[in-house]
Amino acid sequence: MELPDPATYDRLVLSVVQDDDASAYSDALRVAGIAHTRIASAGGFLQATNAVFLVALESARLDELQRLTADTCTTRTELVTLPWTGEIDLALPVEVEVGGAAMFVLELERAERI
Repeated sequence: MELPDPATYDRLVLSVVQDDDASAYSDALRVAGIAHTRIASAGGFLQATNAVFLVALESARLDELQRLTADTCTTRTELVTLPWTGEIDLALPVEVEVGGAAMFVLELERAERI
């Protein structure tokens, strides 16, 4: 599959995705013909592993990317034991909502494939 000319890209999207959804998201992007780079990361409230996807594309495809992301990166609840903070001992598991994605859309001044 031939990729579009990077000169047509005018948006850079950073999608932060939970690690459990990252492979399916990468596959969905590939099937849709959306070039991307996946970077492993960690952080957030639970210090969970996740992935940051760098996606450059035309602004006309932002709605498609948003739908694809919403369909692939779903939220769910999990039982986790929170780390002890010294204030309250929560030895029992707590139900928290995880998953989904955070998307940051930036205007892209220039893109090149070298």
